[in-house]
Amino acid sequence: KRCDGGRPACGQCVRADRSEDCEYVDGQGLTQTQLLEQEVLRLEGCIAELESSTSQPIALHDPYTPFHQIRNAAQAAQPTNDPDCIVSTPMLCGRIFLNVPRFLNKISAMPTADDPQYPAVLRNAIFLLGSKFSRDPQIRMHQSVFLTRSLQHLPSAISIATPATILFVLQAEILLSYYFLDHNRRLEGAYHSNAAVSITLACRLNMTRSMRAAPSARNTDALGGTEFRLLPPLDDVEEGERINAFWSAFVLDKCWAVSLGTTSAFADDESTGTQIDVPWPLGMADYENHRLHPDVRSMRTVRSFLEDATGGSRGQSLLAMHAKAALLVEHATRVASRWDPNNPAFQARFQSLDNCIERFKQTVPPLARVDPARTDVIRSLLAVHALCHCATIQLHTPGAHALALNSRTLTAANVVVGMLRGVDLNRIDFVGSIMAILLTTVSEVVLRAIHVVRDTINPVRMVLHLRCQTKAHCSPRSTTLWQ
Repeated sequence: KRCDGGRPACGQCVRADRSEDCEYVDGQGLTQTQLLEQEVLRLEGCIAELESSTSQPIALHDPYTPFHQIRNAAQAAQPTNDPDCIVSTPMLCGRIFLNVPRFLNKISAMPTADDPQYPAVLRNAIFLLGSKFSRDPQIRMHQSVFLTRSLQHLPSAISIATPATILFVLQAEILLSYYFLDHNRRLEGAYHSNAAVSITLACRLNMTRSMRAAPSARNTDALGGTEFRLLPPLDDVEEGERINAFWSAFVLDKCWAVSLGTTSAFADDESTGTQIDVPWPLGMADYENHRLHPDVRSMRTVRSFLEDATGGSRGQSLLAMHAKAALLVEHATRVASRWDPNNPAFQARFQSLDNCIERFKQTVPPLARVDPARTDVIRSLLAVHALCHCATIQLHTPGAHALALNSRTLTAANVVVGMLRGVDLNRIDFVGSIMAILLTTVSEVVLRAIHVVRDTINPVRMVLHLRCQTKAHCSPRSTTLWQ
C-alpha cells in the first residue's frame, strides 16, 4: 500500500507499531537518520585528527579509583589475620557473651552443616566496636565502613536465621545497640535493644534451667509469632553462653529504659510467658570449669532477688552484679514515678525496695580490694557501685520533682564522688556511656548541695534544710522514709 502521508507518522507505520521509524525527506529539516550520519562523520574526523597528531598521548583515568581506594583501605583496616586484637579489647570483651576462645577458633574455620560459621553481620559488628575502641587512628577512621556492612547484612541474617545461628544475630544486635547509644543515637540504639529483647524471648532464654514446665505455644509470640526452639546445649560452655546472653540483653534493656525514659521490655509476667526463671550468670571461666551443676534450677529469679538481695552465694559474677544493679535503678525509677507517700501500699513497696538496695550494696566488693592492674574489673565494679547509689537517688526523688536534695541522696552522691577519687582514672581508657548518665545524676545532686551551702550561712540551717526537704516528700506517718 502507498503511504498516506500522515504526520508525524503515516498510517502504515502506526499500524505496524513503527512510528519512531517514520521519516519524510521533503526538505523540512534533517531526518533522524541524517542527523546520526552527520554525527558519525564528525566522530570519524576527530579520530583521524587524533591519529595524525604528533602531540603527547592522552592519559586516561580509572573512573572507579575512589571506590577501589575505599575498599582497599577498609580491607587493610579489617584485622582478619589477627582477630585477637579486636575481641580482646576490654570494652568490647565486656559486651560479648559468647565464649571468646571458641569465637576466635571458629571465626576463621570453614563452616559445616553441624557447625555453621558466624554470620557476616556479627563479624562486622565486632570489627565496628573494635575499631571504635582502637588506639590506631587508621582503624578508627573506618567505623563507617563496618557500620554500613553490619546494617546491610543484618536483614538477611535475621531472615535466614536458624536455631544454630540466632544467638550470633542476638550478639550482633546487642553490639549495634551499644554502638548507637555510645554515639547518642538513641532512637537507633533503642531499636536494636528491642530487637535483642525480642530474640531473647523468642529463643525462650528466660526459661533456661527453669523449674517450670515448658510454656505453651500460645505464649511464645515474642518475635512476630516466630519461636526458635534451640537444640539442647552441647556442654556447659554453650549453655553458659545462653544464660549470659539473656542477662546481657537484660542489662542493656534495664539501663537504657532509665536513660530513655521508657518502659522495660522485660515484663517478667507469667500470664504472657515472659517470666524470668533463668539462673544468675556465672563467669565464662566457671562454665569452662563445670561449675554449673547439672541439678541447678531456678524460678522467679528477679522477684526472689527483690525480696532478698543477699539470697545465696550464687550470682556474684560481674555480669550478675551488673544485672542486679541495673534492675534496682530501673525499679527505683519506676517506683518513684508513682510517688504517693499517703498510700500504705506505696509505703510498703518503697521500704521494701530501699532495704533491698541497701542489702545489695553490702554484697558488692569495694574497689579498694581490686588489683589496680585489673582495669577491666575496676571499670565493671565502678558501674555497679554507681548504679546502686543512683538507685538510691532515684528512689528518694519524687517522680514529679527534680532530683531531690536530702540526706539519702546527698550521701549516695558523695559515695560515688569518693569512689572516683580513689580510682586512678588515667588507667581507664574507656567507660560505658551509661556512666555518663549516672555521673550526670550524681553531679546534679552535688551541684544542688553546693548551691545550698552558698545560700546557707549557718551550717545548722543547712542540716535543717536537708531534713525538711526529705520530710516534705514523705508521709508524716512514716518516719522510716526519711530517717
